[in-house]
Amino acid sequence: MLLGTGLERVWHHARCHRLFSTARWPADQVGPALAGPVVARLLPDGAPLQAAVDDTLFTRSGKKVSGAARQHDGAAKGPRPAGFGNCWVIAGTVVTVPFLTRPVCLPVLARLWRPRHTAKIALAREMTELLAAHFPDRTLHTVGVPGDTHRPLPAAGLAPNQGPPLRTYRHRFPGRTDLPVVRLPPHPARQSCPGLEQQPRTRHEPGPRLRRRPGLDR
Repeated sequence: MLLGTGLERVWHHARCHRLFSTARWPADQVGPALAGPVVARLLPDGAPLQAAVDDTLFTRSGKKVSGAARQHDGAAKGPRPAGFGNCWVIAGTVVTVPFLTRPVCLPVLARLWRPRHTAKIALAREMTELLAAHFPDRTLHTVGVPGDTHRPLPAAGLAPNQGPPLRTYRHRFPGRTDLPVVRLPPHPARQSCPGLEQQPRTRHEPGPRLRRRPGLDR
């Protein structure tokens, strides 16, 4: 990093180590501050901001690991996918970069979920509200699959004059009536194949049953 910026002869390398080992800063301020230049350069003025929220289990072991517990692991195999470790709820901004054909998600905020504390869906809502407050002139669309689905979505914590004029949320639980849903447009791959879904579903019709000829029962 120092070589790339031309500071290897100006700064001592211990200065960078000291920044990450002893310096302290609030992550809720660093994340939106880093998202600001990204949104300003990769999104047009007035374009809606898309955010993605998800929870990820980092497998850890040991009695001294803070916040570790046995919980659901989406990457595990078997009838009961579970693992032991830390579960982080992460929020990122979805942007399109010129050298890729698909959008990418840049993580900007994270919350450590601890057992018997704030629910994962509430942590996701907190980070969504932080992004909404940091970009008051943009509409925020949040896409997420919260791991804790048995609790209702907490109420918004912003005043009417704060945040963007509209905030929508998308989830994968259509049976939950207490979670607001925004309908996303159909996938482009399905639009490129017109008439594919209109084809009738065919199935093989079985032929007539064979009858035993007289004298073949022995």
